[in-house]
Amino acid sequence: MNERFAAIDIGSNGVRLLFIEIYHYNNEPVFKKLELIRLPIRLGDDVFNYGKISETKFRKLRSMALSFKSLMHVFDITNYKACATSAMRDAENGSVIINHIFEETGIKIDIIEGEEEASILFDAIFETPIDKNQSYLFVDVGGGSTEVTFLEKGKRKEWRSFNMGTVRLKEGKQDEKVLKEMKSWIEEHCPKYNPEIAIGTGGNINRLYKMSDQKNYSLLSRKELKETLEELEKYTIDELKNKIGLKPHRADVIIPGGYIYHNVMKFANIKNIFVPKVGLADGIIIRMYKEALKQK
Repeated sequence: MNERFAAIDIGSNGVRLLFIEIYHYNNEPVFKKLELIRLPIRLGDDVFNYGKISETKFRKLRSMALSFKSLMHVFDITNYKACATSAMRDAENGSVIINHIFEETGIKIDIIEGEEEASILFDAIFETPIDKNQSYLFVDVGGGSTEVTFLEKGKRKEWRSFNMGTVRLKEGKQDEKVLKEMKSWIEEHCPKYNPEIAIGTGGNINRLYKMSDQKNYSLLSRKELKETLEELEKYTIDELKNKIGLKPHRADVIIPGGYIYHNVMKFANIKNIFVPKVGLADGIIIRMYKEALKQK
């Protein structure tokens, strides 16, 4: 019997709603995407500037939760999970906000730590066509945090979440010490695992991958990534939106986001990055599926 799951990823730069149908073919699970909706609720603008979520953003989150509840009914969803990351973690009223949303809509939201975020993302990339016997450096860049993980033979070996993100950079709220900490940590652990390829997830690397004319899981080189970023730097934010066709929520963060990936690759002396085009919401669905199997 087919099952239908839904996931919410409440990030610093946006909110994603994912609806998936799962069925089996040759005894293997197939995850069929029914709908992916991205909402431009940029919590990081509030949190990284003022330390808390505003009434305006709270009302938008409440409307999102009510809409999500209705869509779950339309799609006949059997189970769901909602996770909030960096901005909600840092917001002084984060817990109050999610409690209000639960009371008013019935939608439960979990605030997850950076390590849990990295673990869920690992579940997502492990289902993509990667060589399970190889060592990788996995990096996920969000609006408020960057998760870096060393993978060896299909297992997570070392990982750390850094308070470095695209919205923090855009708002000028990025602590410069964090980049030095990231560089030092990567250089310390690289000799242990010697990763030859990076794995990148997040909306910015997905868009940069597409703009670099890559497809079918081909590797994106650090050189090509840098060239694409240098080309984008020639344009103003308005030109990126109106001439290049980037959406507003992407136009003002894609360059700082791209350079985080580039710097991670540079620190690790890695020349190529694999972009599986999956995200936290995908990992949430996969984890829910695995938990459901255990209960059967």
